[in-house]
Amino acid sequence: MAAKARTWVALAVVAALAVMAGGWFFLISPKMTQAADTRESVSDAEMRTTMLMTQLATLKKQFADLDTYKAQLAELQAQIPATDDMAEYRRALAADAAAAGVTILTITTATPILVPAAVPAAAATAAADATATDATTGTASDGSASDTGASTTADATPAPVSAASRLVGVPLSITVLGEYSKAMAFLSTLQTGVDRLFVLGSLSSTAQTETPESPGRPATAAGDVQLGIDGYVLVLPPSATDTAAGSAADAAAGDGTTSDAQPEATPLPSSQRNPFAPLP
Repeated sequence: MAAKARTWVALAVVAALAVMAGGWFFLISPKMTQAADTRESVSDAEMRTTMLMTQLATLKKQFADLDTYKAQLAELQAQIPATDDMAEYRRALAADAAAAGVTILTITTATPILVPAAVPAAAATAAADATATDATTGTASDGSASDTGASTTADATPAPVSAASRLVGVPLSITVLGEYSKAMAFLSTLQTGVDRLFVLGSLSSTAQTETPESPGRPATAAGDVQLGIDGYVLVLPPSATDTAAGSAADAAAGDGTTSDAQPEATPLPSSQRNPFAPLP
């Protein structure tokens, strides 16, 4: 009887342990794992919320300064406009010369040129290394070279056109005549006192003697100088993306439809005005 009782006790203990193990593996452990995953998700959500709140605070501050940014942008666009507008610039130069007390003898412009953009050092180093490697290893067979070239061409993707690659310089030469201090004042105004940005390239000065007035040239006194100023003004034509976006916006505002026409290439600013014609 005692042996049979011990057997039943042992079986009861084993059954209890089995129930406890089953409860742990099938009920408690999954719930604990789920709770741990939930706590991790909550932690990640709190971290994302903190990051979004920080970004929101930054955006609110930037929005509060939006008028300042717009004013800065307008100032920069005045310094480097989208068109050359040389007629207006000539009028501004004539007004500045009259205010400084000097006479502009000539204003000449040349064909606009693209201002070369600076090449990043890393890109230049990589190009130099590639050139050195090609020179060291030599050229492969015609077939492999052709295949490699075709593969490179096919895999290459066009890089977006940056503002620096669209920057245009209009060469400008100005000759003024007057007292030295007044000529220097005009040069200072040319560089800092007008809205349009002028990049000075070279400067020459010729001392004058006392001479009478002649056609197209005022009388000079000893100590006057003839100042030759060479440089260029900058123009940033709109990109094809900007042009397309503007056209699409105009079309949508006009009739509610968008145009699929591709924008034409941005032309370089024109500089065909006779430099010796009287200023308007």
